[in-house]
Amino acid sequence: LSHSERHKEVPLFQGARDPIIGLHDPSKQWLGHGTDGLGGKGLSSLGEGVAVVETPGAVAYLQLADQYAGQLEILALGPLTNIALAAKLDPSFPSKIRRLVIMGGCESANGNSGCASEFNWKADPEAAHVVLEAFSRQTSPADMLGVHIEPKIVVVPWECTLRSALEWEFFDSLVPPQNDTQQGAFLNGICEALQVHSGRLPIGLESAAGGGMGFLPCDAYAACVLEDEGVVAQSRDIFCGVELGGTMGRGLSYFDWYGQLKDKEGKKKAPNIRLIQQLHLSRVKELLENTFLNR
Repeated sequence: LSHSERHKEVPLFQGARDPIIGLHDPSKQWLGHGTDGLGGKGLSSLGEGVAVVETPGAVAYLQLADQYAGQLEILALGPLTNIALAAKLDPSFPSKIRRLVIMGGCESANGNSGCASEFNWKADPEAAHVVLEAFSRQTSPADMLGVHIEPKIVVVPWECTLRSALEWEFFDSLVPPQNDTQQGAFLNGICEALQVHSGRLPIGLESAAGGGMGFLPCDAYAACVLEDEGVVAQSRDIFCGVELGGTMGRGLSYFDWYGQLKDKEGKKKAPNIRLIQQLHLSRVKELLENTFLNR
């Protein structure tokens, strides 16, 4: 907010410090986002002076959902802890949300946090489970008649972002020296860890665990989906769950590809998410250029 100079007009709420079960472990992170989630360049320190509203994040969700019932759209770019807490505090919360776009989960167990899990869902699997279950319980006359309705949850999984990797030459056009703006400098800073992780910046072989990876603005892809549904080239409405047990598989997202899962009445479980599988990259580039080049 401070980098976009909107910190005085957009309220900031304090979210949960720990997952629903256990304590936050700062040593467990995805290397592509750096040690602080913003590239590890100290950019987060510029937000230290931004005022934080005393209302806890989960409570703020409930207040906003009441104020904008049926209109509120949520873009979730991290662990789902606060949304899960809101759903637990008020079971009617999901019914008031128009759409929830999530960057998280793995479509085919191609994990970036452990071998099979995506970071955001691995960081708090119970929260992901609560959110999926809470939004799945919302019914309407159409549901009861067996008529398919569009799921409120939209998931942009890790594999979709991998398939949508952009050229580093395009990244160069958005950052200094080609784009000598505050937005460009910010993007350059938060993506330095990604460049190291991908092997583009050769700073130690151990750091380049994601060698060969292109420009991968994961969170921006989800923001593009929220901003313009036309950016979606391929999707599928499907039932999704998250594995809570195990060691290697904890946090793994699973999908009922062949209709094998049944509800308590023995009926096939209805789709609870829209899984985004492919994006129109030309439109993604347009949206990124509009943001970082002030077009």
